[in-house]
Formats: sequence, structure tokens, C-alpha cells
Amino acid sequence: MCQSVPVDIPVLGTYTMTLKAGGLGTAVKAKDLFINMTDLPAKSGTFNNVDVGVATGSITKGKVNPKDHVDPDGYAQQADSIEIIDAHQRVWATSAGTCELAGLHMNIAAGRHDCF
Repeated sequence: MCQSVPVDIPVLGTYTMTLKAGGLGTAVKAKDLFINMTDLPAKSGTFNNVDVGVATGSITKGKVNPKDHVDPDGYAQQADSIEIIDAHQRVWATSAGTCELAGLHMNIAAGRHDCF
């Protein structure tokens, strides 16, 4: 897993916060995961007991973080569990009840250092 967030800081320029975890056969795991996304290409995905086309305000599996500003009439998908392999998601917010990040490494560096 690799997440990167470039931020333009006045006077200093662009800095990127990067979080890396997993790899070498070690999975990254999350529970009660909620993703506000626009794109998610992946090598493969397995969804167990999936509901597609649920109104965001009608989600019954997991919790929507009240701090996430979502349209209650927006489009959502929910599942009891999912496994996604090699995802390259474009998101504006992610929240989870629990994240298990084996091999975690976070850093902040000058410049733009996107994961992909």
C-alpha cells in the first residue's frame, strides 16, 4: 500500500506526506472501511455479500464517519468484506475503524512524490 498527499505550502513550496505499508506478501487490512473515491483500478477484487447502487444515506454495513461530507442521496456500494489486489485508487477521503499496517513507513519530503 502506498498513499501520497502533496501539499503546496506558501514560501516553502510543495511537500509530500507518504505512507507505505504491506508488500512482500504481507496484506494491509482495514475494518469498517469507507472510501470517497473517483477511480479504483486494481489487479483483482473480491466482494462478499455486496450491495451495489445503495444511497449513501442508506448504508447498513459499516459506519459513515460524520466528519466525512457525503451526499445522503449519493451512490454507494457496500459489502460484508472485500479483498482488493494492487489497487491504484484516487480518493479525497478514507476512514476506517481499524487499519492493520504491517511494515509501516511514513515520511514527509520536499517536492512532489506521488505513489503512482
